[in-house]
Amino acid sequence: MMKKGMNWLLGIGALVCWMMLSVSQMANATSTTNLLITDTINRRVIEVNPITHNIVWQYGQTGVWGTGTNQLSCPYEATKLMNGNVLIADTENNHRVIEVQPTGTSGGTIVWQYGQTGVSGSGTNQLYCPNDVQKLDNGNVLIVDSNNHRVLEVQPTYPTGGSIVWQYNGTSSESLKEAERLVDGTTLICQGSRVMIVSSTGTTRWSYELTSPTDAKKLLNGNILIADNPQVIELQPIGTSGGTIPNRVIEVQPIGTSGGTIVWQYGTGTSGSGVNQLNYPFEAIRLANGNTMIADGNNYRVIEVRTTDYPSFTAGSIVWQQGQIGISGSGWNQLGVAVKDVEDMWLGILNQVRVEYKNMANVPQPVVTAWVFMPLIPALPPVLEVTKTVSPSGTQTTGTMLTYTIAYNNIGQGTAIDVAFTDAIPAGTVYGTGTAVIATGPTGTIAYSHDGISYNGVDSTPVTHIRWSIPTIGPGVSGTLQFSVTIK
Repeated sequence: MMKKGMNWLLGIGALVCWMMLSVSQMANATSTTNLLITDTINRRVIEVNPITHNIVWQYGQTGVWGTGTNQLSCPYEATKLMNGNVLIADTENNHRVIEVQPTGTSGGTIVWQYGQTGVSGSGTNQLYCPNDVQKLDNGNVLIVDSNNHRVLEVQPTYPTGGSIVWQYNGTSSESLKEAERLVDGTTLICQGSRVMIVSSTGTTRWSYELTSPTDAKKLLNGNILIADNPQVIELQPIGTSGGTIPNRVIEVQPIGTSGGTIVWQYGTGTSGSGVNQLNYPFEAIRLANGNTMIADGNNYRVIEVRTTDYPSFTAGSIVWQQGQIGISGSGWNQLGVAVKDVEDMWLGILNQVRVEYKNMANVPQPVVTAWVFMPLIPALPPVLEVTKTVSPSGTQTTGTMLTYTIAYNNIGQGTAIDVAFTDAIPAGTVYGTGTAVIATGPTGTIAYSHDGISYNGVDSTPVTHIRWSIPTIGPGVSGTLQFSVTIK
């Protein structure tokens, strides 16, 4: 899944184009693949070579605020899609989300747009300061429509517009800053001083009170990494709520329904540019190599921080940086203002794999699906071919037991590590207790969830999701996972 970033500014009754930056991570900064950075104040989205710090592609004319060809107003978020296009939330004044097909080293063609350029509103095909965008696996687009206090899921109609198929309505007293659709169909949202997970009906499933959270992402381990000015936190959600944490970036292991243990953090809680200090971190992501990428807004930089000391409380060393502290500019290795968003675009950079089925079975006619994992690097990657089948197939009646089999085969030359298979119990069925097994192949562990959030295997009644975790799958290794359900 490719995730969006989010930028937000508060003004008197409106968003204002403030100092911020967004980074869409196409791979680890310490690798040879590029980074996509939203350089808001410079009115541009740039693709940067992390080794040379050179700009290899740019959309938007540096410092030019406009609506014409190759012009942006206040870009707040940019995400590189699997087809090579770039999805951009162009907020204040332009009030639009655009999908750009890059051309050469500069510019591109707008192939889709939602929102009418220069028109703010809440009517058909209208937005009011969109500050976050995510392309979903089903092809729809999730948009944080900030000044309309809503999150929209739009089914695109090319080349412009689309249908709203889902909507979450916030409150006028709390700013909406970020939204991410999770694998179980719930949505992770930064709203006001809270990070929350809401169901498809808008019901709050989990919340955590902070100071000023601007970004949240769910990690492979089920924890949530949060940028909470001026620090970053990682927390493991348990129960339905958490405790209050001062401004910082930390990893928290919650206990019960409130409070928790901080297991990792970066930032002292005091804004600054010194050792272990941040100045308005807009976004943070955990990289496949275990490091954490942070968009350190008002320090005009994106940094990659080592987390080798994890889970101690000491800050890691900075192993890579784009931008220069205290220098706002548009020259070589300079960023115009705060860095806003950092995104992990390609899972498996260090051969880590996550396979997620999202209610792929459509009872009573289950859908057989196939999924292939192909990382960009290293040179000898694993290629995990995964297929899901069901028996009996075809139309079935109430009371019939269905057995699902997930078969995998590593046809690549590298070893896949930390492999996690996640599947949702199909709607209209009941999980058969004890039927989830690792039938063949390498051994691993099985965890259950009743809400798609907490895989603790204790409160998982009724079971709604299953997760199989396998430490390693070597070249040529295959296996099968199974579980059964009964049609209601």
